[in-house]
Amino acid sequence: VSPRVNIEESNEIVRNIEKTDLAIKVVDTLKVNGYNVDQGVAFAIYSRNDQIISLRINDIDIKDVKEKNKIEKIINKVAQENNFNNFTLELVPPNIYKNNKRG
Repeated sequence: VSPRVNIEESNEIVRNIEKTDLAIKVVDTLKVNGYNVDQGVAFAIYSRNDQIISLRINDIDIKDVKEKNKIEKIINKVAQENNFNNFTLELVPPNIYKNNKRG
């Protein structure tokens, strides 16, 4: 286990994420603000002060720092409204296989 991980604290935060439907609230709020989240949300929780949220958002330049900061601000407003500390946003590159059919 990484020294940065607080297992008990992390487990409690994950339970609260599920209890409060935080992922759904984040996606819904981003949609209202014109962002299209693709393929869900992932969380990496190490402690209250070390939380990462990963998303794939269509039709944005994931290297645009201003855009990333704007999205992160929206996410953290939702997080704070639900009694969570701030999250660091990780934007996932678009899925290059999205339109390919398999099998």
